[in-house]
Amino acid sequence: MKLSFGTFLVLLSVAFAGCSKAPSAAPAKAAGPSAPVVPPSPRSVHDVYVTLVHMLGDPAVSVEERRHIRELIKRAADHRATTALIEGSYDRRECDPHGRVPSNPDFTSVTVGEECDLLLFSIWGIRLRSAYQGTIGDWRTWWSARKDKSPEEIREEIRKYNETHEP
Repeated sequence: MKLSFGTFLVLLSVAFAGCSKAPSAAPAKAAGPSAPVVPPSPRSVHDVYVTLVHMLGDPAVSVEERRHIRELIKRAADHRATTALIEGSYDRRECDPHGRVPSNPDFTSVTVGEECDLLLFSIWGIRLRSAYQGTIGDWRTWWSARKDKSPEEIREEIRKYNETHEP
């Protein structure tokens, strides 16, 4: 199902408003001829994140929309976002977050997976080329050891590690 970015934002706002129940079978009926149709809520907030990650590699999504998608993911920054980003970190579709044109000789392709990695570093406060970054290895393994911790505990672990392992 192809959604416009505006429709997707409506779905996103419904999901973040606490609707994590199963979706209704059909969209709500409009109250009048000019009233908008309310789309069904997604099955879960995790599904919203998975869709956001998928949209990063959709060529129909504009550079500006990708920027909004990254900001939405970073702002939410919870366990469901982390799980969806880890799933997306294995996505090898091309995603150009900066709007460069492939005909440009300086163009370097970025994959959805690499974008997910960068979002994970950003969400958890992991500096690139930091001592902690070298400990991650595989995101799935890293996350399975931390998924039961609060975001504050995870960030504190990262902070303490960097304090003791960096000059």
